[in-house]
Amino acid sequence: MTHGSIRGGSDFAMSSAGVQRFAESPRHALAAGAGGVRDLWVERDDVRGLQWQLQLVELRGPHGLIQLPENTDQLIVGISGAQVNVQADNTRPAPLRRDQALLSHASFVDFHRPGIRGIGLSRVLVLSSAASLADATFDATAADGDFRVSPSTLALVVLRGGVKVGSVAAGRESAIIFDSAEPLSAVATSAQVLRFARPS
Repeated sequence: MTHGSIRGGSDFAMSSAGVQRFAESPRHALAAGAGGVRDLWVERDDVRGLQWQLQLVELRGPHGLIQLPENTDQLIVGISGAQVNVQADNTRPAPLRRDQALLSHASFVDFHRPGIRGIGLSRVLVLSSAASLADATFDATAADGDFRVSPSTLALVVLRGGVKVGSVAAGRESAIIFDSAEPLSAVATSAQVLRFARPS
Protein backbone atom coordinates (compact mmCIF):
# COMPACT_ATOMS: atom_id res chain seq x y z
CA MET A 1 0.00 0.00 0.00
CA THR A 2 1.53 3.31 -1.08
CA HIS A 3 0.49 6.76 0.07
CA GLY A 4 0.98 9.91 -1.98
CA SER A 5 2.45 8.69 -5.21
CA ILE A 6 2.57 9.32 -8.93
CA ARG A 7 1.22 6.30 -10.77
CA GLY A 8 2.17 4.98 -14.19
CA GLY A 9 0.39 5.49 -17.48
CA SER A 10 0.10 8.35 -19.93
CA ASP A 11 -2.66 9.96 -17.86
CA PHE A 12 -1.37 9.23 -14.38
CA ALA A 13 -3.21 10.36 -11.26
CA MET A 14 -1.67 11.89 -8.19
CA SER A 15 -2.87 12.21 -4.61
CA SER A 16 -2.63 15.50 -2.70
CA ALA A 17 0.39 14.11 -0.80
CA GLY A 18 2.38 13.18 -3.92
CA VAL A 19 4.46 16.36 -3.65
CA GLN A 20 5.58 16.95 -0.08
CA ARG A 21 7.15 20.30 0.81
CA PHE A 22 9.73 20.27 3.57
CA ALA A 23 8.11 23.16 5.44
CA GLU A 24 4.65 21.55 5.38
CA SER A 25 5.76 18.09 6.59
CA PRO A 26 4.97 16.88 10.14
CA ARG A 27 7.82 17.70 12.50
CA HIS A 28 8.88 15.71 15.57
CA ALA A 29 11.57 16.23 18.17
CA LEU A 30 14.87 14.38 17.94
CA ALA A 31 15.39 11.51 20.38
CA ALA A 32 18.17 13.70 21.83
CA GLY A 33 19.68 17.07 20.95
CA ALA A 34 18.39 20.28 19.38
CA GLY A 35 16.50 20.12 16.10
CA GLY A 36 13.74 17.99 14.61
CA VAL A 37 12.70 15.27 12.16
CA ARG A 38 10.17 15.83 9.36
CA ASP A 39 8.29 12.90 7.83
CA LEU A 40 8.23 13.28 4.02
CA TRP A 41 6.89 9.84 3.08
CA VAL A 42 6.01 6.52 4.69
CA GLU A 43 4.95 3.33 2.90
CA ARG A 44 3.59 0.46 4.99
CA ASP A 45 2.34 -2.98 4.07
CA ASP A 46 -0.59 -4.40 6.07
CA VAL A 47 1.28 -7.69 6.52
CA ARG A 48 4.99 -6.82 6.33
CA GLY A 49 4.87 -3.47 8.14
CA LEU A 50 7.10 -0.53 7.22
CA GLN A 51 8.69 -0.81 3.77
CA TRP A 52 10.03 2.70 3.09
CA GLN A 53 10.32 5.90 5.08
CA LEU A 54 11.88 9.20 3.96
CA GLN A 55 12.70 11.75 6.65
CA LEU A 56 14.39 15.15 6.81
CA VAL A 57 16.61 15.57 9.88
CA GLU A 58 17.32 19.17 10.96
CA LEU A 59 20.24 19.58 13.37
CA ARG A 60 20.52 22.84 15.30
CA GLY A 61 23.08 21.98 17.98
CA PRO A 62 26.39 20.15 18.18
CA HIS A 63 24.68 16.77 18.69
CA GLY A 64 21.48 15.00 17.63
CA LEU A 65 20.12 11.46 17.87
CA ILE A 66 17.31 9.83 15.88
CA GLN A 67 15.59 6.54 16.71
CA LEU A 68 14.60 4.35 13.76
CA PRO A 69 12.31 1.34 13.31
CA GLU A 70 13.80 -2.06 14.13
CA ASN A 71 14.87 -4.31 11.23
CA THR A 72 15.46 -1.44 8.82
CA ASP A 73 18.46 -0.16 6.87
CA GLN A 74 19.21 3.54 6.42
CA LEU A 75 20.59 5.49 3.47
CA ILE A 76 21.77 8.81 4.95
CA VAL A 77 22.42 11.79 2.65
CA GLY A 78 23.82 15.22 3.54
CA ILE A 79 22.01 18.10 1.84
CA SER A 80 23.01 21.42 3.48
CA GLY A 81 24.82 23.13 6.33
CA ALA A 82 27.99 22.32 8.22
CA GLN A 83 29.55 18.87 7.87
CA VAL A 84 28.04 16.19 10.09
CA ASN A 85 29.80 13.16 11.58
CA VAL A 86 27.54 10.10 11.61
CA GLN A 87 27.79 7.24 14.11
CA ALA A 88 25.52 4.18 14.18
CA ASP A 89 25.68 1.53 16.92
CA ASN A 90 29.35 0.89 17.76
CA THR A 91 30.80 1.88 14.39
CA ARG A 92 33.43 4.60 14.04
CA PRO A 93 32.07 8.10 13.24
CA ALA A 94 32.12 8.87 9.52
CA PRO A 95 31.99 12.35 7.94
CA LEU A 96 28.94 13.15 5.82
CA ARG A 97 29.19 15.98 3.33
CA ARG A 98 26.60 17.51 1.03
CA ASP A 99 25.42 15.18 -1.76
CA GLN A 100 27.24 12.26 -0.11
CA ALA A 101 25.52 9.07 1.13
CA LEU A 102 26.29 6.62 3.94
CA LEU A 103 24.59 3.27 4.60
CA SER A 104 23.64 2.19 8.13
CA HIS A 105 22.02 -0.95 9.53
CA ALA A 106 21.39 0.50 13.00
CA SER A 107 18.18 1.24 14.90
CA PHE A 108 19.57 4.65 15.88
CA VAL A 109 21.89 7.20 14.30
CA ASP A 110 23.97 9.70 16.26
CA PHE A 111 24.94 12.97 14.55
CA HIS A 112 27.75 15.30 15.68
CA ARG A 113 28.70 18.67 14.24
CA PRO A 114 32.33 19.34 15.26
CA GLY A 115 32.95 22.91 16.38
CA ILE A 116 29.25 23.87 16.18
CA ARG A 117 27.62 25.35 19.25
CA GLY A 118 24.02 26.02 18.32
CA ILE A 119 24.86 28.11 15.22
CA GLY A 120 23.29 27.42 11.84
CA LEU A 121 21.37 24.40 10.64
CA SER A 122 22.57 21.15 9.08
CA ARG A 123 20.05 19.06 7.16
CA VAL A 124 20.22 15.37 6.34
CA LEU A 125 17.83 13.04 4.48
CA VAL A 126 17.32 9.53 5.85
CA LEU A 127 15.69 6.85 3.67
CA SER A 128 14.81 3.82 5.81
CA SER A 129 13.88 0.51 4.19
CA ALA A 130 12.86 -2.89 5.51
CA ALA A 131 15.94 -5.07 6.02
CA SER A 132 14.36 -7.68 3.73
CA LEU A 133 14.57 -5.26 0.77
CA ALA A 134 17.65 -4.60 -1.33
CA ASP A 135 19.38 -1.34 -0.40
CA ALA A 136 18.20 1.72 -2.31
CA THR A 137 20.54 3.77 -4.49
CA PHE A 138 21.14 7.52 -4.54
CA ASP A 139 22.49 10.09 -6.96
CA ALA A 140 22.62 13.89 -7.13
CA THR A 141 22.42 15.85 -10.36
CA ALA A 142 21.85 19.28 -11.82
CA ALA A 143 19.01 19.15 -14.35
CA ASP A 144 17.61 21.61 -16.86
CA GLY A 145 15.18 20.57 -19.58
CA ASP A 146 13.61 17.20 -20.39
CA PHE A 147 14.61 14.02 -18.58
CA ARG A 148 13.16 10.55 -17.93
CA VAL A 149 12.13 9.14 -14.58
CA SER A 150 12.81 5.39 -14.52
CA PRO A 151 10.30 2.93 -13.00
CA SER A 152 12.82 2.12 -10.25
CA THR A 153 12.60 5.69 -8.89
CA LEU A 154 11.16 5.99 -5.39
CA ALA A 155 11.51 9.74 -4.90
CA LEU A 156 12.99 12.88 -6.42
CA VAL A 157 13.98 15.52 -3.90
CA VAL A 158 14.16 19.01 -5.41
CA LEU A 159 16.62 21.21 -3.53
CA ARG A 160 16.69 24.13 -6.00
CA GLY A 161 14.72 25.14 -9.07
CA GLY A 162 11.67 23.14 -10.10
CA VAL A 163 10.58 19.82 -11.62
CA LYS A 164 7.34 19.11 -13.48
CA VAL A 165 5.98 15.60 -14.17
CA GLY A 166 2.88 15.81 -16.36
CA SER A 167 0.65 18.39 -14.70
CA VAL A 168 2.35 17.97 -11.33
CA ALA A 169 4.92 20.62 -10.37
CA ALA A 170 7.36 20.56 -7.46
CA GLY A 171 9.38 23.59 -6.35
CA ARG A 172 12.51 23.89 -4.23
CA GLU A 173 12.72 21.98 -0.96
CA SER A 174 10.11 19.38 -1.82
CA ALA A 175 9.91 15.66 -2.57
CA ILE A 176 8.00 13.87 -5.34
CA ILE A 177 7.05 10.27 -4.50
CA PHE A 178 6.61 7.76 -7.35
CA ASP A 179 4.90 4.40 -7.82
CA SER A 180 5.11 3.77 -11.54
CA ALA A 181 5.61 0.60 -13.60
CA GLU A 182 6.54 2.70 -16.63
CA PRO A 183 9.11 5.46 -17.27
CA LEU A 184 7.74 8.98 -16.96
CA SER A 185 8.71 12.21 -18.70
CA ALA A 186 9.77 15.19 -16.58
CA VAL A 187 10.96 18.73 -17.19
CA ALA A 188 13.45 20.47 -14.91
CA THR A 189 14.04 24.19 -14.58
CA SER A 190 17.52 25.01 -13.23
CA ALA A 191 17.05 22.20 -10.69
CA GLN A 192 19.30 20.47 -8.20
CA VAL A 193 17.76 17.01 -7.78
CA LEU A 194 18.45 14.05 -5.52
CA ARG A 195 17.14 10.69 -6.77
CA PHE A 196 16.38 7.70 -4.55
CA ALA A 197 15.68 4.43 -6.37
CA ARG A 198 15.25 0.70 -5.95
CA PRO A 199 18.25 -1.25 -7.27
CA SER A 200 17.87 -1.98 -10.99
